[in-house]
Amino acid sequence: MLLKKGCLDMKTTPSSYSPGHAFIDTFVAPTELFARFKTSLPWAKWGAVMLFAVVLLSNIYFFSMMSSQWLLDQQMAQAGYLSASERPQVEAMLKSLLPYTGIYMGISNVLAIVSQILLLGLAYWLLQSFMLRQAQFTLWQWVNVVIVCQLPWIANYLGLALLTLSAADHNLPLSMLEYASLNQLFLHLDPHTALYPLASEINLFHFWSLGLVATAVHRCLHVSWFASIVFAAIPYAMLAVAWAGIA
Repeated sequence: MLLKKGCLDMKTTPSSYSPGHAFIDTFVAPTELFARFKTSLPWAKWGAVMLFAVVLLSNIYFFSMMSSQWLLDQQMAQAGYLSASERPQVEAMLKSLLPYTGIYMGISNVLAIVSQILLLGLAYWLLQSFMLRQAQFTLWQWVNVVIVCQLPWIANYLGLALLTLSAADHNLPLSMLEYASLNQLFLHLDPHTALYPLASEINLFHFWSLGLVATAVHRCLHVSWFASIVFAAIPYAMLAVAWAGIA
């Protein structure tokens, strides 16, 4: 059995530990955050609202700064091979949707994050039930833990907005959306390579979030760091394999 039985350390927390403190501790003192479990996680819903707002607004800003022709050309390039009869139809459809691209992409990313939160929360809850005789977190507690552990993505999308703001030319490539991906930073794979979709999806902020989950498991379930990292990584690995299969 990878994890041993333990009990949550829900120590009494002074009322002075505000949601603001909890938010800051997510980035600078996660061990302290999870040590104050009783008051650090109920505010997770507000963290989720903040995350969704940043994701939506950063996407709207990124696409609104591009010229319509530049964006259309990139979308057509991503459309792949089109016959002579299909190309005008696809181009006309994309052109009609150009004003809403940022909103569409923002909402799509928010829905993707919501799905990821729910899937990871369920996966950790089931995995915990399988690996422990007595469950330590309820399903809803796991969802809250996962929400908190997704907050580093705020930094990711603020970084996107900052890169857009500071760019000399706002006609940025669409690949800039994955500026912190393994592919953009290290691998530089060709878009036609089989591993390109997965390498573009795996982001440095995934590892940050995974580290926060491992910290929560280590601090609250009282298991070794090695076991915590393995436990935290299994659902992420399963999602990566599933994504690779779909892509």
